[in-house]
Amino acid sequence: MPIITTQLTRQQSQAIADAMRKYSGEVSDAKLKQILDRIKGALTDVLNPQQQTREGLEHSVTTGLNPATARNAIADILSEVTPEALADEIDFTVKIATEVARGAGNYVRANDADVVEAYPGWELLRIYDRAVPRGFKMDSKGKLVEDPEDAWPARWRAAAEGLEDEDAIIGILETTERMMALKNSEIWQRLGDGSGGYDDTLGNPFPPFAFNSGFDVNEVSDKECVELGLLKADEQAEPAEIDFSKLFSPVEEAAA
Repeated sequence: MPIITTQLTRQQSQAIADAMRKYSGEVSDAKLKQILDRIKGALTDVLNPQQQTREGLEHSVTTGLNPATARNAIADILSEVTPEALADEIDFTVKIATEVARGAGNYVRANDADVVEAYPGWELLRIYDRAVPRGFKMDSKGKLVEDPEDAWPARWRAAAEGLEDEDAIIGILETTERMMALKNSEIWQRLGDGSGGYDDTLGNPFPPFAFNSGFDVNEVSDKECVELGLLKADEQAEPAEIDFSKLFSPVEEAAA
């Protein structure tokens, strides 16, 4: 079921627009710096080969590239600085920023009091296909193999650990294989923060939670939340608290 939309206030819309401009510009700048730092580091390795003592030899030997091959190596490294290569990577970060801004708008609408009364929960599930979905990796032969520790259920378990609603959340996962929680559950922020040691997340309590994710959320009705044990029959869920001044994660985290 799609998210029910309500009108954002003018102030809310302006806050999202302002954050979007800042976020997309700074993410692009941070990505450019990241690319150039990577190239600078590679050049430093080429231009400053290390001396190491190898077993069985009385003298140290130079490891890494020798002068005869350094010129070709440097040319290969610098090929990354073509306008096309930089544009591809920066365009990708702007695309991510756009998706985050859209997610932020949906997050605000989904936490409208009237919407939360009817649909207090979210379900995390796959909406878009990916060539290499999380939970799989490409082996040396180009074949997909399972990588269960990186799959969303593993991330979900890690994010739920220690929460007040952990038992209900994990109970639903184990009995139905569905990832569901109230919108105001801390699990959403933890999922975005990469709890469990995941470093590809975007830092926000709404999708996309990670780079190139094919997962999104669907609304969960009040009736179903009660049936699943997320709410008591006479309990009214509260919307998630939203700080518009901190709507997007820090740029340095998102650009990593």
